[in-house]
Amino acid sequence: METANSKTKLKKFFKYLLFGTSSLIVLIVVWKLIWISSGSNQWKLEKDKNGVKVYSLKTPGVSVKKFRATVNVKYSLSHLVALFIMDNSLENAKEWFPNCTDVKVIEPWNPTAHYETVLWKFDMIFPFSPRELITTTQVTQDKESKVVVVDVFAAPSKIPLNEGYVRAKEVHNRWKFTPHENGEVEMELLQDFSMGGLFPEFPMNLAGANGLYTMFHDQLPKLLNKEKYQNIKYDFIEELNKEVAIHE
Repeated sequence: METANSKTKLKKFFKYLLFGTSSLIVLIVVWKLIWISSGSNQWKLEKDKNGVKVYSLKTPGVSVKKFRATVNVKYSLSHLVALFIMDNSLENAKEWFPNCTDVKVIEPWNPTAHYETVLWKFDMIFPFSPRELITTTQVTQDKESKVVVVDVFAAPSKIPLNEGYVRAKEVHNRWKFTPHENGEVEMELLQDFSMGGLFPEFPMNLAGANGLYTMFHDQLPKLLNKEKYQNIKYDFIEELNKEVAIHE
């Protein structure tokens, strides 16, 4: 009799467990559908602190938010551009991304067309597979306003996929450097990327604003103040003022 009761209780337990799990899955699917369809397609100020402003934008039909950050700095335009094209070493990559494990130049810097293509590899937290990302970095400048744009966008078809990696295919980060007459430069990043594979979007949506703030307030000043970037001058970059801006 006791054995029969135990079996009955066990059946009820699994029945409730199955019902609860199914209900949870349905709720998650419904929530995701609601989230994807939501959004105003307008920039919203998320953080305004220590001169750094961070905005987010949710587009209906897209699950990952876009983020934008701005800050005014006193560096020359060449100095800012050097941060992206001067050093493709693994050591330098780890200062940007500590989980970077390898860097390989696919197309070296083209001094005429002003672009390069690089393969990056990254470790991921368990249980996600390591990622690889191929980016083309393109530098352009408006000759009248002297505004410089550094486009970093995915080029996933440049080489075959490496075994054991998931390749991120949706990346387009745009850096914009707008010089002003007072010697300052407005540095802006429009961040739009996805990790690819089954990596969930909600951690990126949740932590995106704080992550960009930390980059602009803590990480970038340390990188820009390195000796190797001082006194850099590129002949394809024109400064707004003849006196090149120097960081104070």
